[in-house]
Amino acid sequence: MLTFLFSCSNDDLDIGKKDETVKFTVETSIQGEISTYASSNDGGFTNVSEDEYALRYILEVWTKEGKLAQRYCQIQTKFRSNPKKVVFSAELLSQTYDFVFWADFVDANPAVDQTADNFYNTNVGDKKLTDDDYKGLQDIRIKNYGVSNDARDAYFAVKTIDLTHSAAPQTSVELVRPFGKYRLIATDPPADLIVGDKVTIEYQALPCGFNALGDNITAYSPIPISCEAKVVEPESAVTVGGNTYNNVYLIAFDYVFASKAPAQTVSFNATVPGNSGAETGKREISGIPVERNKMTTVIGKFFTTDDITLIHPGENAKKIIEDLQPGEKATFAAGTYVLASIINVPDGVTIAGEKGAIVQADANLAASADRMFNVAGSDVTFDGLVIDLNNNVIKGIRSDGPVANTLVKNCTFYGAGSGSGSSATYVYLRNNDSPKIEDNIFENLTDKAVYLEKVSGNTIVSGNKITDGKTINGAIQVDNCEGTITISKNVITNVKTDPNSPTSSSPDKGSAINLYSDPATDKDPIINVSSNTITGCDRGIMVYKCNGQITIAGNNITGSALFDVGFDSLGNQAHVVNVNVTTSGSIHLIRDNWATSWWLTWTNLNIETDMGINIHNQ
Repeated sequence: MLTFLFSCSNDDLDIGKKDETVKFTVETSIQGEISTYASSNDGGFTNVSEDEYALRYILEVWTKEGKLAQRYCQIQTKFRSNPKKVVFSAELLSQTYDFVFWADFVDANPAVDQTADNFYNTNVGDKKLTDDDYKGLQDIRIKNYGVSNDARDAYFAVKTIDLTHSAAPQTSVELVRPFGKYRLIATDPPADLIVGDKVTIEYQALPCGFNALGDNITAYSPIPISCEAKVVEPESAVTVGGNTYNNVYLIAFDYVFASKAPAQTVSFNATVPGNSGAETGKREISGIPVERNKMTTVIGKFFTTDDITLIHPGENAKKIIEDLQPGEKATFAAGTYVLASIINVPDGVTIAGEKGAIVQADANLAASADRMFNVAGSDVTFDGLVIDLNNNVIKGIRSDGPVANTLVKNCTFYGAGSGSGSSATYVYLRNNDSPKIEDNIFENLTDKAVYLEKVSGNTIVSGNKITDGKTINGAIQVDNCEGTITISKNVITNVKTDPNSPTSSSPDKGSAINLYSDPATDKDPIINVSSNTITGCDRGIMVYKCNGQITIAGNNITGSALFDVGFDSLGNQAHVVNVNVTTSGSIHLIRDNWATSWWLTWTNLNIETDMGINIHNQ
């Protein structure tokens, strides 16, 4: 404790004439711990280094008429190891005064002016104490702003003292924080997070002014404030709300001016870069409660924005995705990702890709796996991925089920491999209820772009663009399905019959759209093939052994080498009802040589064409 007392100014203060003066003594102390919503956490008094910082105490004495009577300063070094109370003793005219106290951290180096402002400006405009517009501790402003700095902690108090009595008063005052404190803790630090990485906090509106006498906030930052700080060392465990979180990282913390009541909120953006300089994590955090002398802990997946986990090149994408919970989303950031093993996508998870992100199969993936992504649960979505099979004979996305509601949309597929009578399929969904394949791009086929086997419910294949390559069966193939299947608004261009598919013995092979079912086991699906554009393909639409209600209408089929719409093997126990075919192209009816009366199995057959009907004896 320092007993030396001095004034911060030598200016004479005119506070009016009084007959008597009174001596007084005030002892001060400050708060140490912070009350919290969660686990205990100390403030600046406990956390800052005594070798780097000292405590500066300021006392301003104000008359009830609003005039400054006196301003005092004291510097306390070794405030923690020698925690004695700071005492102010002086003599003032006999009046009633408001004693306003402020304590903050300044440089511990005695060679500098330790009474000068450091983190807070306590004399805005460098006014003289005698100036009529001097405000002092009634207009404290943030001077050197920075997050994650316990040296920005500060304390204040206001006490009205009556010096009109003859006896010298002696009193004590506890200084309290004008702040609420928050801390931001990540439970999911990425592999490339380096202790010491800079985190950027950007506030849209930050309380930056405080009136210690009136105990109220006086100003907010007029423009966004952005500042950087170091990521703090990892913490082994943090307990919040009775739950313990292990192996977490304290990303940032800050002291924010808070009203006495009620509690206010603060909103900010927080960004952490990775070791390559790209963003590793970014969060828009809003509505964080800030309450006087309390700490709010924001804990969770910091590297997830709205439950979105950003995956970067070099990270273990398989582990990240397979650890996701229902409702969460993983997004591949720009870059190339090589998959050496299958990724199993769990229930309720969305996988997406930013522009410039390519997910590529390892060159030898086909030696150990038959697919890149396995749909392991229901309600799985693939959105905006670019998938390169890298010349592997595998599936890009496959489900074996039973699962439901798989959605593949806005994705791009290419790189299908082939060899030894086998071929690649980009999307193969089996035992899948109500899947949807929408608005994707499929390039350079070696067989199927979309293969639906034993699907049910309400299945939709719509808005896809399929270009170039060859197919053994069909660019879009439906096999032994049930429920309602809608194939519409797809554009299929220049998909040829694979030469390994004999056109004479198997004329059903190699179609742009191939509908097949086993009459002995299927359950009469309702199939609607409409508004598709098929150009330059050997075969357009083939219906093979297919039961149910089939509508083929409104398709624009041009440039077919063999036929636009064909029917095959319908006499093999088939019973097709309500078949409606409308086309300006050719209709090809293929009759099995052992089923001469195949047409007797049709009900409500309606075929309209201006190109004629060709019956082909197989």
